[in-house]
Amino acid sequence: MAGMIPAALGGLLTTFLRSSSVAINGPSNGLIVVTLTGVTTLGDGGGSGFSYVLAAYIMAGVMQLIAGAFKLGRYGDYMPSAVISGMLAAIGVIIMVSQVYPALGTTAHSHSTLEGILEIPEGILHANGIAVLITVISLLVMILHPRTRWRAFHFIPAPMWVMVVGLGLVYAFNIADKHTEELMGFSINVGPEFLIDLPAKVWEGLPSPNFGKIDTVQFWVVAFSVFLVASLEGLLSTKAVDKLDPQQRRTNLNRDLSAMGISTILSALIGGMPIITVILRSSINVSHGAKTRWSNWYHGVFLLVMVFGLGALIQRIPLAALATILVFSGFKLTSPKVFRDNLRKGWEQLALFIATLLAILLTGLLPGIAIGVLVTILLHWAKTGIPFKTFWRYIQDPHIRFLNEDENNLVVRVKGMVNFVNLSRMVKGMKTLPQQKHVVVDFSHARLIDYTTLEYMHEYAEAYNRNGGEFDLTGLAIHRTSSAHPYALHVLETKRPPRLSRRQQRLKQMAAENYCTFEPSIVWDTSTLRSFDFFARRPIEYKRNMIFGQYKDTRVHWEVADITFDEGALTGQEVYYTTIQVLNLPFEIPEFVMVKEGFLDKLLQFAGADDIDFERFREFS
Repeated sequence: MAGMIPAALGGLLTTFLRSSSVAINGPSNGLIVVTLTGVTTLGDGGGSGFSYVLAAYIMAGVMQLIAGAFKLGRYGDYMPSAVISGMLAAIGVIIMVSQVYPALGTTAHSHSTLEGILEIPEGILHANGIAVLITVISLLVMILHPRTRWRAFHFIPAPMWVMVVGLGLVYAFNIADKHTEELMGFSINVGPEFLIDLPAKVWEGLPSPNFGKIDTVQFWVVAFSVFLVASLEGLLSTKAVDKLDPQQRRTNLNRDLSAMGISTILSALIGGMPIITVILRSSINVSHGAKTRWSNWYHGVFLLVMVFGLGALIQRIPLAALATILVFSGFKLTSPKVFRDNLRKGWEQLALFIATLLAILLTGLLPGIAIGVLVTILLHWAKTGIPFKTFWRYIQDPHIRFLNEDENNLVVRVKGMVNFVNLSRMVKGMKTLPQQKHVVVDFSHARLIDYTTLEYMHEYAEAYNRNGGEFDLTGLAIHRTSSAHPYALHVLETKRPPRLSRRQQRLKQMAAENYCTFEPSIVWDTSTLRSFDFFARRPIEYKRNMIFGQYKDTRVHWEVADITFDEGALTGQEVYYTTIQVLNLPFEIPEFVMVKEGFLDKLLQFAGADDIDFERFREFS
């Protein structure tokens, strides 16, 4: 119930307190880690640990409410991206390790994540065969769901299919009744202990907050950990949902932070976990065409109806199926793709990501984040090659000048170093810029510009241009980076030419033989493709391996490129790859989409729908 309460309350209450338009609010998978740690830290052996954690939730909610009231939500933008990514990856590892045992039908005896990893082989030896069967089938559903082309299957979220499959297996093996099941020559014990335990009367037995340890350091460490993780994950998810919104609406992060605080306080008072923006459900919400905040309200209502109306059915859901969903979500946060994505942003981002990940696993959440921030500062210092005293002086006092060249043109000159530590000064100055002007930010004299700064500047530039202005970043080409990513750490050095793969070498040769131009590097600016309806709800990560040419005796220029795009974001993200051709026609044509004719299309022809045939291309028709 600790998860059901915030899921329902997030829809029924948070909907009317927040600023976000299409996000779904509920409990966070990331806070499972803090909760388990808090129960262990604050518990006194009598099962009362969660009551103390509920009190810590309330204090974390108060912190969020105060932070939002004092407009501190913007400081979430200043946390180094690699540190946040490392934190989420560490949370993913901890979730996987903690849930792999329920997925195997066993119980963990470890007291730390590292011990849990070492005990996994023993857990496999003592695994329950039927629990493993449920886990394997559930895992296959989660893996195959985004890859299937059957629309009806793809329309329903993968976790719902896992629940359906899990229920079917529970009835097939009669797991609700304690007995021994014979499977492939093995005798396997099954019983209700492998199913969700929901009280007969939902509101009975809910724990109440206990402030008995509010005067201890451990209590406030848990409270601040909840505040930090919930705020960072919530704000990060909210910003990710904004990027998925086809209408490009922007959320007031301070208002959302206060809304999360109020909702968390009320949720904890009745025994629930904190409430944040949940990226997986939000991604599904957007991809299914949601446009207003009412989608979140209906989400809460449907959950409430399910809990009270389908309680008996929920009690039949196997724990192994739920554990598989969490293991899969944890894997998404720390999959090989996450490592590759950080490497594509520069080896520095990968190093900081791994440092934070390992630090959290070895020392805990708060110390690990602090170590990640410290390593980021030290790496920036090492890249500049100057004495630390001079480096720190530059960090504390960046030289940022705002110059009016004439009525319509402004120049921002940046010298020294700009990174996450002093980004707030840059942000403060940017907010004073008049709209609908031509603004040029000159970084040619900046010794170092970090990922966090460039990410903010590009997002600001996109918003400024969208409002009718013209915003340019100059002087970055003379800096050395370890990646072509536009946000990569920039230092005043020289570049090295990229190495080509075998496929890229063949594409280059083919382009040369046909008098075309080949460009292998990754291009992150894909704004020209966003006007296509297909990419309205599918953010493009980047394009690469572009071939440019022109049809003979025409003015039609074309481009062929490999595209990497997403559906959803964070744990709800599925990555797809395709190759497209874009024609730049010198005349206008009607908007249309060509898709392969299906069975339904053929039926519609009998109902009177016109079928367009191309007489000159009968085979195509």
